[in-house]
Amino acid sequence: MDTCGDGVLDDGETCDDGNTDDGDDCRADCSLPFTIEWTVTHDGDASGSDNARDVLTDEAGNIYVVGSEGSGKGGGDVWLQQYAPDGTPGWTFRWGGEAGGVDIGSSVARMPGGDFVIGGLTTGDASGLDVLVMRVDGVTHELAWVSIVDGAAAGPGNDDDDYTSAVAVDPVTDEVVVAGSIHETGDGADVWVTKYADDGTQLWTATHDGPVTGDDTARAVLVDVDGTVHVLANLETEDDVPQGYVLAYDAEGGAQGEPLELGVMVSDATRGPSGDIAVVGQTFSVATSVDISTQLFDAAFAQTWISEFEGVGADFGGGVAVTATGEVIAVGEATRPGEQRNGVVLAYAPADGAPLWRDEYGDAEALLNDFFAAVAVDGDGDIVVVGFTTVLGQDLNVIVRKYRPL
Repeated sequence: MDTCGDGVLDDGETCDDGNTDDGDDCRADCSLPFTIEWTVTHDGDASGSDNARDVLTDEAGNIYVVGSEGSGKGGGDVWLQQYAPDGTPGWTFRWGGEAGGVDIGSSVARMPGGDFVIGGLTTGDASGLDVLVMRVDGVTHELAWVSIVDGAAAGPGNDDDDYTSAVAVDPVTDEVVVAGSIHETGDGADVWVTKYADDGTQLWTATHDGPVTGDDTARAVLVDVDGTVHVLANLETEDDVPQGYVLAYDAEGGAQGEPLELGVMVSDATRGPSGDIAVVGQTFSVATSVDISTQLFDAAFAQTWISEFEGVGADFGGGVAVTATGEVIAVGEATRPGEQRNGVVLAYAPADGAPLWRDEYGDAEALLNDFFAAVAVDGDGDIVVVGFTTVLGQDLNVIVRKYRPL
C-alpha cells in the first residue's frame, strides 16, 4: 500500500522523507516545496579565502554578488560579480587598497540609474581597518568615487576595526546612507551612520554609544520615503551579550526618540513589499546554545511574529528577504554533527511565521564550514542565496544558489 511519509517514493509522490511534517525539504503531502535551479561556486586565482556577503537582482533577473576575493598579496580584494539569470558569470569589478591588506565588500545597493554602491572595509597603511564606501559605474564597471573613513581613536586595539556593514539608497533623493561601526574613543566601537550625496560628498554623520562601554555596531539600514533612517544595531549590554535595537534618524541626521529594543541579536533586516520589516538574527539559550531567530514587524516595529530554528548547537542567522507574496526567507548556518556547519535556508509563512520549507547545503567532501550570508528575490519569485563553502585545498569558495519555490 502506498503511504506518504514511509520513506519510500511511491507513484504520485515527488518526495518522501519519512515523515508528514511541513517545514523541511518535503511537504506533508509528499510534494516538493522547491527546486534548485542551479548552484555555482567561485575560486579566485589565489585559491584563498573567497567569500560572498551580499546579493541583489535587477529587473532583467541578473544577479550581483559582493564580497571579497583572496589575492596573492596575503589579503583580499573587494569583489563585485554579475551573474546572468542562468548562473553564467558576467562582468567583474575588483578593488584593492594601497596597503595591500584585507579589503572586503560587505553590502551592496543599486541606484536608480544602475550604478552600484558598496560598503565594506579596507586596510590602511597605519590605521588598521577603515570604513570603505564606493560607487561603481553600472555601464563601464569602473570606480566612480571612493570614501575611506578612519575613526578618531588612536593606539593599538582602538583603531583597527572601523567598517561599514549596511548600505541603502534614499528612494526619493538617490542619496546614499551607510551604517557600520567606528572607534571614536578608546571605550569600544560606536554605531556609525553617514549620508552621502550621489557624488560622494558626506552630508551628515551620526554616531551612537550604547548603554555600557563596549562594541556597538549597525547591521542593517532602512530609508523611508520621507527620509527617515532606521538603523538596526547590536548594542553592548550589562551582561556582555549584544542586544538588537532600532535607532531612528530624520532626513538631516537628527536622532529621533530612544532606541527600541528588539529582543534578539540582529544580523540583517529588510522591508517587504507591504511595508512590513523582516529581521533575522540569533537568540541565546541554555538548552540549545544559539538559535536562528526570524521576526516580522509592522512598519512601526510592532512585532507580528517570531520563529526560531533550533539546531543541535550554535546556529547563526545571516540574511533575510521577503517575496512578493510576503513569505520571509532567512539564511544562515546550522551546526550538524560530523559536518560542522551547513548553510541553511528557511522559508516562513507571512501571516504567522509557520515554517514552510527548509534546505541545507554542506560540501560532501570537506564536511567543514559552509554559510549562507545573504539572500535576494528576483522578479520571477526565484530565491538567490550566497555565501561561502569550504573546499579542500582551496580554502573558502564563493557559493551562489538559485531556488524556485513550487
